[in-house]
Amino acid sequence: MQSRATKVVNIIDRIISRIIIIFFAAILCICLYAVYDVVSLRNETNVIAGASKIIENTPDDERIAELRKVNSDIIAWITIDNADIDFPITQTTNNNFYLNHDYKKEYSIAGNIFADYRSDLLADDYAVIYGHNMNGDQMFGALNKFEDAGYFSGHSTGRIYLSDGSQHELSILNFAIIMNDSEYAYNIDTNANNTNAEIISYIGSLSINKNVPDKYPNTLLLLSTCYKHSRQRAVLLVGYNR
Repeated sequence: MQSRATKVVNIIDRIISRIIIIFFAAILCICLYAVYDVVSLRNETNVIAGASKIIENTPDDERIAELRKVNSDIIAWITIDNADIDFPITQTTNNNFYLNHDYKKEYSIAGNIFADYRSDLLADDYAVIYGHNMNGDQMFGALNKFEDAGYFSGHSTGRIYLSDGSQHELSILNFAIIMNDSEYAYNIDTNANNTNAEIISYIGSLSINKNVPDKYPNTLLLLSTCYKHSRQRAVLLVGYNR
């Protein structure tokens, strides 16, 4: 018969063995997730490259019409020069679907850039556009770079192509950190029109970096993404003249 001490040692050995197995199983899961994350981001890069391929030989005033043959939810294309932001913008009847679907309506952990369902990019003076803060600067991951003053000053232009065939030159106005439940910034129903001065003042008061033009553009877009896994949002206020 085993002694009491031997039984205790055997029990301890079994516990230690199970802890070791659990530890290495956890490590394996983390490694597999990391591989999955890398593969997913690579796939997202390929997906966006596919969208670019569709319109590479299409006249600028026809690019959105061409993309809408793939998905009628595509309403615009936004580009910030040299900033890894060059994406189609989708919009549907809620702010949930494109959190985990790409521009082709296929499931995607990176989602797609999308306009708030209450925004009208063809008519409103102010609209909000969302995107995930993904590693590798996918989606709106590059927005957080504008926190650096040198990066902000070196990236001041862009373009937006709209579904009516028009295109507009963008000016980068402000980079700010705001709370993700900011009723003022995200209250589209109140701020869609005739409140640009108030929006500029509000975002300006929270800005880390800003450009102050002689005259502000008459149409504003708030590009919004997560900020460092907190309850805050990194936002880039851009504008153009319609």
